[in-house]
Amino acid sequence: LDAMRKPSERIRDRIEVLFIGRAYVQAPGHAAAAGLEKHITFIPYLPHVEALSYLLSADATLLFIRKGDFVSLTGKLFEYLMVGRPVLACIEPEGECAALLRRTGHSRWITPPDNSQRISEAMTALAEAGWPKPEFSQVQQFSRKGSSQKLAALLEKVANERAVPASGTHSLASAAGAKCGD
Repeated sequence: LDAMRKPSERIRDRIEVLFIGRAYVQAPGHAAAAGLEKHITFIPYLPHVEALSYLLSADATLLFIRKGDFVSLTGKLFEYLMVGRPVLACIEPEGECAALLRRTGHSRWITPPDNSQRISEAMTALAEAGWPKPEFSQVQQFSRKGSSQKLAALLEKVANERAVPASGTHSLASAAGAKCGD
């Protein structure tokens, strides 16, 4: 909330933040008490397809990961990257999410999660820059299609390196859920 109060009124009036999904139960009241109810909207949990439609219609995406969390790599981040919008990432700058954002050319808008001044500055810069779309080519490697192609190539390589059994058949096995001794 602090970060939304800091930009100039001219910038603040150009920004609407939508929080979709489970939110802290008192968050809407805090936003109203701060006079930000016209800038911050809380939308309850939505089916995945509906939530994605909001992401696709947004000018930017907003990712929060709590202070001190350097190891989480949330699946949301991959969806945020795939919609091709800037990611304002309020995350640990030295964490796993930040490393992924740097590898994909999305590091411009990383801010520490507890620094409302930096978050405000990033929002202002995004708005003033016209919500620039990031380079998309580095993100393709994380798409389902890209991952499927990598897996297919790996399976083909393994199959070609392996001698053909006498029966002329190949096997593919999965031990998901198996325990030692099963």
